[in-house]
Amino acid sequence: MSDLIDFDVKLSERHGVLAGLDEAGRGALAGPVFVGCASIDFYKVDLVDDVELNEINDSKQLTENNRENLFNYLAKNVNVHIGVGQASNEEIDEVGINPAVSLAATRAIASLGIEVDCLIFDRGINYEGDLDHREFKKGDEKSLHVAAASVLAKVGRDRYMRKAAERNEGYGWVKNVGYGTAEHKEGVRRFGPTPLHRKSYKLT
Repeated sequence: MSDLIDFDVKLSERHGVLAGLDEAGRGALAGPVFVGCASIDFYKVDLVDDVELNEINDSKQLTENNRENLFNYLAKNVNVHIGVGQASNEEIDEVGINPAVSLAATRAIASLGIEVDCLIFDRGINYEGDLDHREFKKGDEKSLHVAAASVLAKVGRDRYMRKAAERNEGYGWVKNVGYGTAEHKEGVRRFGPTPLHRKSYKLT
């Protein structure tokens, strides 16, 4: 059983049904910010022998193929409840990135479809709701639920931006998924900003 699973089993013994939250896209120049939400039924999953469950880790520590496979595992597993929320680039420009992340988190929780006892997340989610919650520094490296949420957010957002790249050539979004690489900034200088660019960010 992985350390991340063990961490959450102990948390659930004290706090009940858990759901993890994590975000992707905070620092990007274009596109929405995504928040993933995951709640895993510890009474029904095999905590020891479920290979995919034990492979879940902070999305930054996984290869792209690993993330895609784990995203599909989480989406198809009947013992895992998932939700994804987003806040658009227009909302980010209007209210700022921190309130936008909070808004996306609220939407992710609402889309989960079940009631939970306690939310767990990494610093930076800016949760403002009434549910019991616990915040951990580098939570995506400690908690199975937060790591699962990070996979949902990262893969969901990457897919969104690569689809958007089909309509917005010249910015390198297939590879940089909206982050401020040299290729992306050069595209902004050559072609100007798209409707998906965050006008409140420095784009070049």
